[in-house]
Amino acid sequence: GAVYSRSQGPEIRRLVREMQSIVRKRIDLFRDHGIANMAEFHQRRRRGEITDDYGEVFLVIDNWTLLTQELDDLASQLTELAGASLHYGVHLVITSNRWMDIRMNLRDNLGGRGELRLNDPLDSEIDRKAAEALPDDVPGRGLSREREHLQAALPRLDGRSDIGGLNAGIEALLQVVEERWQDSPRALPIRMLPLQLQASDLPPAESDERGVMVGLEEFRLEPVRVDLFGAHP
Repeated sequence: GAVYSRSQGPEIRRLVREMQSIVRKRIDLFRDHGIANMAEFHQRRRRGEITDDYGEVFLVIDNWTLLTQELDDLASQLTELAGASLHYGVHLVITSNRWMDIRMNLRDNLGGRGELRLNDPLDSEIDRKAAEALPDDVPGRGLSREREHLQAALPRLDGRSDIGGLNAGIEALLQVVEERWQDSPRALPIRMLPLQLQASDLPPAESDERGVMVGLEEFRLEPVRVDLFGAHP
């Protein structure tokens, strides 16, 4: 749907709001249709019984510490999102250099965890002795929550292992995926508030809705109405 760098604060905030909006809509959807879990959600969506623009949604944050330092107002929002979103198919995936940089109230809501080799094995949250036994000359080696060794790697299709050709290798992989999934639905782009809004950009007024449309609100990007003849004009 979108990839944003550290300099794109407004876009990142809008992305988080879009995730919050998805969760809120699905809370209402689950309640109104009596949906118990995401497995039932997918079944009924495939049968056309419910309408939803997304499937499983992943919000990936690379370097949690840097994000919360530069956009500190998002930390509480993302922590709240992590606590409620998984049941509704919105997954929060984060990386961090140190466990202690992740507050306990967020850490408790992160179900799947992996730990790459740490500079100081004493910082390991999984197993200090197992962390100390990790080889320091094998990139990508780490520990699973079950204290078993894991090996993380980047997918390459070009048969090369040098880091100098990494970008080209990843782009080649993406091109192959793009070609093979041409007829499949794509992730929707993240909607942004327009810099300017014309009256013609707003949807036509419905006869059963009160008030005059004056713009769009930034959370759901839905029209804002002002009831000039209501109780609080």
